[in-house]
Amino acid sequence: MSHDKFKVLNNCQRSILAEGLFYDQHRNELLWVDILGDQIFRYDLTTETTLSQWHQRTPTCIFPTPTENIYLTSSLRSLLKGDQIIAELPQQSNDLRFNDAKLDRKGRLWIGTMDIHERPRRAGLYRLTNPESEPQPKPKPELELKYSPISLSNGIGWSLNGTRMYFIDTPERSVQIFEYDNEQGQ
Repeated sequence: MSHDKFKVLNNCQRSILAEGLFYDQHRNELLWVDILGDQIFRYDLTTETTLSQWHQRTPTCIFPTPTENIYLTSSLRSLLKGDQIIAELPQQSNDLRFNDAKLDRKGRLWIGTMDIHERPRRAGLYRLTNPESEPQPKPKPELELKYSPISLSNGIGWSLNGTRMYFIDTPERSVQIFEYDNEQGQ
């Protein structure tokens, strides 16, 4: 692979701990968060400009929503749509925080957690339910624990045909492979 196909984004502000890079093809923007700097970033690939915004709840990921300029973000323990909290980690998991997240092909959010003290095998992988698209409709979004115990969620992805889900647990040095039903989100 030749390095001439890569481009350094020189107009970007520096981050303390940049995470969760996401390409929004509809807006032609790169989105990411600075967890330790409490900021969310948007880099417009057309104008080559960076917009940053302070986020009062320590962001851990960011994704676009169909609504113009409304984003789904996670803080340490809450999921927000714009400024509205739509789901939170269960109370019994006070030492956990959100870490890595990805959207599946149907736009369902999968989000992993980690122990804030980095203790092993205390965290889990969750899926945010979408009230409109669930086989059994729900009155509001909920976080469903799908896989545990894990140590530190740090990589979620799918095969090209969407039939396998991949998940990395960094301290365990493992990649899990799950059969995946994209229609059901399971």
